[in-house]
Amino acid sequence: MADFMEIKMAKSLDAVNDMRKERLARLSEPQEYFLEEQAARSKPYLIVEDGTMTGYTLVSDGNTLIEFFCSEMAVLKRRDLLKHVVHELKIKKAFCQTFDHDFLSVAMLLKPKIEAEGTLFRKFDPFRYWNTHPKGLEYKTATKKDYDLLRGINDGFFESDEELRGRIDRKELTVFYSDKHLVGCGFMLQTIPGINAYDIGMMVAPAFRRQGFGAYIAYRMASECIAAGHRPVAGCGVDNTASLKALENAGFISQHLIIELKMK
Repeated sequence: MADFMEIKMAKSLDAVNDMRKERLARLSEPQEYFLEEQAARSKPYLIVEDGTMTGYTLVSDGNTLIEFFCSEMAVLKRRDLLKHVVHELKIKKAFCQTFDHDFLSVAMLLKPKIEAEGTLFRKFDPFRYWNTHPKGLEYKTATKKDYDLLRGINDGFFESDEELRGRIDRKELTVFYSDKHLVGCGFMLQTIPGINAYDIGMMVAPAFRRQGFGAYIAYRMASECIAAGHRPVAGCGVDNTASLKALENAGFISQHLIIELKMK
């Protein structure tokens, strides 16, 4: 440990922006959109040793660590820094992507209790799609005319009516209809500005579930993502069996997880 180390709350994420870029560049796969949303809502802290910033951490409500990064390469030194952060900020748990090797390798030295939280898909093979275009299915960019129908089938996919309106206004949603009945919607959203990875998401109306529509929507959005020159990625909760099957049937392949590390 340094002769003098302190953890200081920063005024905004801008204070850790350069180190965040370094951390993101060192990840072997694109950051998950869910965690990027959590990061935007988190409190940033600077790790300062002998007057020099050597790392940062992001902590969300409930004392959950979202990101940890330090420039120190020695594993035992990083372990001690993380241990100090956990103690000083009273961290109860941390989220970690299994491809975040820098964080995972040092966090495991603290011997946390581990639970799988999310399934991450970072590969997409369109030739694995198991079906054809459902007969009679049409799709278009969502407009304000679609708002009431989308709101009627929303089961938590959109956190609020404001989010739904915003995504419609920004033309981020594609709606799918069959015989004028709303089947569902899909989107592709850039995970982080400047990184060519787009999160694929889909929602299916209750009346059309378990009929292959979710897989087709995910396949269609991923295919359009590739056609636009982008890389499609996706994720879902480990217990969300329907979404997991739909994404796999669409052609997505998972080799990574989000794990929850419960600190002792």
